[in-house]
Amino acid sequence: MGKRIKLSLDWNVWRMLISKSGTTNCPLIRHRLSKRVGAPFLPAVLVLKKIAIKENIKLAAISAIGATDDFTIGVYKVDDKSYTEKNFQGIFEILAINGTITTKDDKYYPHLHISVADDKGNGLGGHLIKANISVTCEMVIDIIDGRVGRKMDDDIGINLFDFQ
Repeated sequence: MGKRIKLSLDWNVWRMLISKSGTTNCPLIRHRLSKRVGAPFLPAVLVLKKIAIKENIKLAAISAIGATDDFTIGVYKVDDKSYTEKNFQGIFEILAINGTITTKDDKYYPHLHISVADDKGNGLGGHLIKANISVTCEMVIDIIDGRVGRKMDDDIGINLFDFQ
């Protein structure tokens, strides 16, 4: 097993265990985010940003499962180049958070999507704007050697991969 580092973010509200494995060319960092009873929650996207900046992650694939009680998704409308946002509150299982960490102008740039199911089994999903973790979030950050930037595509209106 690789080296383990314990991080404490935002006054010990969230506890994280980071495991680094050197067995592949792309070391994995695993984070288990668990909320202390009675403690305020911290949005998953903010936790991910803090981890990426602290660990100097420039390129990675993200996957996660867990539970949320408050999340916001966006759907991109190509015709007017805008996102429609919708917030949901209640009891939801996070079926998947998938996406990437890249850079834009040499700064952290996430692109994440979320799929959830409510207590009746109805599914929802879209571009992840925010998600508060209600119980736990088990996240895997698969770090990839190299760097991929982002560049605005004026025809589509979004930042796409820039491999130069």
